[in-house]
Amino acid sequence: MLEVSDQVIVILEGSPKIIRSLTDRWRAIYGAIASVIVSGVTVAPSGGVEETAQLIYSIASKSQSSWSFKRHIIARKPRLSSIREWQEYIVQCLPNVGPKIARKLLARYGSVRAVFNASSTELSRVEGLSEAEAQEIITILNARYTTGESSRSPDEGVRVQRSSRYSEKTIEDYIRRESG
Repeated sequence: MLEVSDQVIVILEGSPKIIRSLTDRWRAIYGAIASVIVSGVTVAPSGGVEETAQLIYSIASKSQSSWSFKRHIIARKPRLSSIREWQEYIVQCLPNVGPKIARKLLARYGSVRAVFNASSTELSRVEGLSEAEAQEIITILNARYTTGESSRSPDEGVRVQRSSRYSEKTIEDYIRRESG
C-alpha cells in the first residue's frame, strides 16, 4: 500500500479488548497489527460505524483544506550500503514507482540518469507503468522548482478503500449531517 500512496491509514474498528474473548490466537492478531504499524502504516482506532465515518470525514476535510503544516519531504535518509540500493531508492522516489517497478526501470535503462532521461512513451513500455503514470513522472522531472508554499494539485486528496461491510451511504449520511 505504501508503494501507491505516501500515507496509508488503516481504521481498526472495535475494541482491541474484545479480541481476547473472540480467539485464543489474540497474540497473532496483535503481532499482525504491530507488523502493520512497524511498516509505516498509521493505525487509527474507531469505536463503531459512526465513529469511522466521522474519522474518514475529518481526514478528508483536513487533507483537502487550505490548512497546512510543513511536511518533511524525507524524514531521514536511509543507510544504504550499495550503489544498487541507492539507485533503487532514488527511482522509487518517483510517483507511482515502488520497488518492483524501480528494478524493472533500472534493468531496462541501466542507470538512474537514463531512467530520468527517458520519455513518457519509453517509461510506459515498462510493465506496470501506464502512459498516464509515466506522464506524471515526466511532469515532476520537468517541473520548475518554486520556493515557498506549494499548493495541492486539484486531484490530490484522500483515497478511501472501503471494506465491503460499509456502504457509501453511511459516510455520505455522516457528511450530510455534519455539513447541514
